[in-house]
Amino acid sequence: GFFEKTSRHALMFVRRVRPVLFVSFDNLSNIGDRSPERGPWAYKFARDLSVSHLGVMAYGKMWYRDAELIARFHKLRDEGFFDGYDRVVFSGSSMGAFASLVFASLVPGAHVLAFNPQSTLDPALVPWEERYWTGRRQDWTLPLSDAKGALTQAGPVSVFYDPYFTPDRMHFERVAAPNVTGYK
Repeated sequence: GFFEKTSRHALMFVRRVRPVLFVSFDNLSNIGDRSPERGPWAYKFARDLSVSHLGVMAYGKMWYRDAELIARFHKLRDEGFFDGYDRVVFSGSSMGAFASLVFASLVPGAHVLAFNPQSTLDPALVPWEERYWTGRRQDWTLPLSDAKGALTQAGPVSVFYDPYFTPDRMHFERVAAPNVTGYK
């Protein structure tokens, strides 16, 4: 595998036996962990299932609005990194779920498991979203900034959300599509 670190993110890839690639993105609860034992979100889950794992670790509340990270994922796609797996699954929670929705658009047929995702924090697109002020101040002009319409070539997309919490429901409604199943 490999480990790559920048000032804003780290990517850790572990190749394992099964022909499945699990791509995970940290959520807000992971970013403060500076321990040497820190692993990417869902590391143990992927390890226990013996699936390959590309984990993206975030060092801030930036909602993955980082040109360098976006370029790295485009390069991984262009080099065929995601090819050769029977299944590629993107997953995350909240901030990480947003990333799983938009970065999955780089891998046609990818599956997505998104837990309480935001579809974007671009104030022009979701003026009703008033949480996450640090994330809202990021650069939303970068590619992969909006999950609405981004999942047309994805495989099954499962979104777990609270339909009784208005912002969560509205984000889900923005990404609703024939291949998207909502779980309350």
